[in-house]
Amino acid sequence: MEKKLLFLSPLEAEMYERNTESDDPDDVWSGRDLLDYQEEIWKAVQERNQWTGANLMDYYSKNDSVKEKVKSLELTVTEHNGELKGCAVATVSMGLDSQELEKVKEYLTGQYADGWGEGFEQTPILAGDIQMYVHFWNWKNFQYKVLWETESPGKAAKENQKSLKMQIDLKGPDGNIYAVEGKAIRTLCEAGRGKEVDEMDRRIRGSHSYYRALDIINEYVRIVPDYRKQLQLKSEKKKADRER
Repeated sequence: MEKKLLFLSPLEAEMYERNTESDDPDDVWSGRDLLDYQEEIWKAVQERNQWTGANLMDYYSKNDSVKEKVKSLELTVTEHNGELKGCAVATVSMGLDSQELEKVKEYLTGQYADGWGEGFEQTPILAGDIQMYVHFWNWKNFQYKVLWETESPGKAAKENQKSLKMQIDLKGPDGNIYAVEGKAIRTLCEAGRGKEVDEMDRRIRGSHSYYRALDIINEYVRIVPDYRKQLQLKSEKKKADRER
């Protein structure tokens, strides 16, 4: 049965006044400072994933046990212990031993420094009067924290999810994560899938992030309109309101 591993790592960003011509940043922020800009950074990560392809294992060239066990490796950001962290979500078919974990870390570091991350850190992220350049890799104090996410839903649940959906407007009061989960629970129970509720709830409570929680809920009950598009429109509206 598939499970998920989270590879968390520190973020750092160079902060500039918007439209500045200076080559020197006004400040350098850590993950704790960047937490207020989680939505903008998350959106930028999703846009980068759309450009490169979300699954970094498509670029893994070695034919070894890591290639066999790690089915997907997707990047996002998440809150952990009061900081915004880079997060690589690895879907694995079986456990990884210590050598295999090190190989995944080595591969991720290469992607952060020279591959996926090189293009990402060169693209400005705009938020109000500032623009930031976010780095998934930095040369000082860089290390991974690896966490197991609770068990992923089985194949049958994923197949059922395709036909089970719920209508939610994330811009309104129903966009609160407790309201979204509550509606998902009711939808599952009405469909005779109440046994999946505890599993979904455990995964949500271990997700550390509103955006990751929505990802998990969407695995069980499809959110319509598409929640990623809703969040993107919400972010664009906030940006437009700030610029008025």
